[in-house]
This record gives sequence, structure tokens and C-alpha cells, in this order.
Amino acid sequence: MVLGQLRRSDPAQSRDLLQKTWIDDPADQRAEFVKLFIDGLSPTDEPLLESMLDDRSKQVRIAAADLLVRLPHSQLQQRMIARASSLLTFKRGFVKRNNA
Repeated sequence: MVLGQLRRSDPAQSRDLLQKTWIDDPADQRAEFVKLFIDGLSPTDEPLLESMLDDRSKQVRIAAADLLVRLPHSQLQQRMIARASSLLTFKRGFVKRNNA
């Protein structure tokens, strides 16, 4: 696949190419294209991947989210941590373990 080869050699150019054809590509192809971003995944991909979270295709949204959670300190990670933190309570103390 041309996009995959380009992604490995020039990630910035692969982002540009993807954006140019995005609107014309069918949903299943868009999802497969997003998955190619695992090669060379970097914080510079985050804005494009974030925009894909609003895609009309569930496949695309899932593929984008899968990559965003792999980026340290991504906005998606921060949102998920904030949501989880509001649901969790941490208590100090020792954990008792059964010695079976």
C-alpha cells in the first residue's frame, strides 16, 4: 500500500496525502488508513487523530482512539484519566492478602 510505504519514509507527507483524499474514501478504507499510522506514531499525529474521533464511521473513531491512547500525554489519555479519577477513590493503607 502506497500510504503505508509513505508513512514509514515520510510521516508528514503521509498525513498530508491522507487529508487530501479523506473525504472521498469509503469508511472501511479510512479505518485501514488510520491503522497505518502506528508506524512512526508521534505527537505530531495527534491533531489529525483527534479530528478523526468525530468521524461518522465507528471503525474510524475506534482506530483513531486506539492510536491516541498509545501517545503519551495525548489529550484523549488526559480526558480518560480525568473521567476515571472522578469515579475512583484512593485510600491509604495496607492491603491484606490471604495466604492460601
